[in-house]
Amino acid sequence: MSPVSNPKPFLLDLDEFERASLALCGGKGFRLAAMKSWGLSVPGGFCITSAFFENFAEANGLDLALPEGFPEFSADQDTHLAETYRNKILSAPYPPPLEALLQEQCRAFLHTLPDGSLVAVRSSATHEDSEQASFAGIQESYLGLQTCEQIFEAVKQCLVSAFTVKAFAYRRHKNIFEPISMAVVVQRQVRAEKSGVIFSTHPVTGNKKICVINASWGLGEALVSGKTTPDHYELDRYLCALLKFSPGDFSHDLKQKKGKRVLSNEELDDLFNLVLEIENHLDDQPQDVE
Repeated sequence: MSPVSNPKPFLLDLDEFERASLALCGGKGFRLAAMKSWGLSVPGGFCITSAFFENFAEANGLDLALPEGFPEFSADQDTHLAETYRNKILSAPYPPPLEALLQEQCRAFLHTLPDGSLVAVRSSATHEDSEQASFAGIQESYLGLQTCEQIFEAVKQCLVSAFTVKAFAYRRHKNIFEPISMAVVVQRQVRAEKSGVIFSTHPVTGNKKICVINASWGLGEALVSGKTTPDHYELDRYLCALLKFSPGDFSHDLKQKKGKRVLSNEELDDLFNLVLEIENHLDDQPQDVE
């Protein structure tokens, strides 16, 4: 089958929520498109859909189905399987029709950005943020990109991250044995002075009266990967009052503002209201938002 004969779209702008789905855009891509459609402040970008990935794989003879016996694989078998997929994906060429589509989209997207802008390329698993699994921290994102060539390489690296030992272990833990499918989000990168994660209900106790925010200075990669201890805030959902604060440990980075709270009271209020708005759009289901 020709790589361009698939009726599913290979590329979707984040403004095209009416065409998006979890199966096409993965959890991250679909949620970003949804939030953009609600009028929330979401940096512009586009999604390279699972249909693109599937056609890339088909054109290069990559089998996306996990091998027979995978649930009982040993650590050595996982390592060998991950290395095999890594080598195949990184050495596989983009089929010319897909390459032309992505090249045109990248150039058009970069042309819309102000000079000096950076781009983030973010994995978006089709099981991500589902009731079954989250894949948070399992698959990769790449930051600080500026050229089409860098984006092309990062897209492949995102695909590779679906086939790592860590990803295999997570799938086995969650009993997810369907053929691997994922999407990738290409998005303008915010030059963040501070970043974090907000939970609309307490992530450990499940207490629905408590909203939790973890925040650190700079980009959020160190926080999400566990490389830094963030500021920790707990707020009363009904009073919007700060109940508990634990300062983070930023001693590993001399550039950070030690001794200063990352988030002001006004910023806490804004984030609290934002996560409640998102929760309201999603039938009052608990949310965690980067």
